[in-house]
Amino acid sequence: MPRLARTPFRAPPRATRRGWLRPLTRWCAPALAALLVAALGCREDAESPTAPSTAPVLATSATQALAFYQVSAGAVHACGVTTDNRAYCWGWNFHGQLGDGSTTNHRTPVAVAGTLRFRQVSASSTNTCGVTTDNRAYCWGSNADGVLGDGTTTDRATPVPVAGGRLFRRVDAGENHTCGVSYPDSQGYC
Repeated sequence: MPRLARTPFRAPPRATRRGWLRPLTRWCAPALAALLVAALGCREDAESPTAPSTAPVLATSATQALAFYQVSAGAVHACGVTTDNRAYCWGWNFHGQLGDGSTTNHRTPVAVAGTLRFRQVSASSTNTCGVTTDNRAYCWGSNADGVLGDGTTTDRATPVPVAGGRLFRRVDAGENHTCGVSYPDSQGYC
């Protein structure tokens, strides 16, 4: 049977008939002192000696927080549509799947390039597709196997229209394919 490591905790000594108060006091005194110091130091008007020093305030922009009404999480990135129909993406961007015109990773949302207004987006493993407010489908990111639907296999760092001129209600980007429901006839296309 393996031996268990000893813990730094010491149990109070056993009380004997004579002198039980002294061992108990030796064991409890440090704990009571620490508790008393902590209690006195927690008054509202007390200043903590361990409080961090005041650091200079960094300049921040006065931007309003983004409000999303739709979000889609892919394998390594996520995208969403804000209440004003703008698409934003964040995460890894090694194939341009954030749509901001770069392959730079972003920990916070960045606007998808261009002036398109979206109603829905779908993030896959390395690509993203979306439907604009005028029911047009656009895709960006990795174009392996032609998943972006633009007739090529070239990766795109900004949205490109899906070829064919069809209108869509919704699109769903998959790892090796993209499918959508057409508008207004609700036909499935992949």
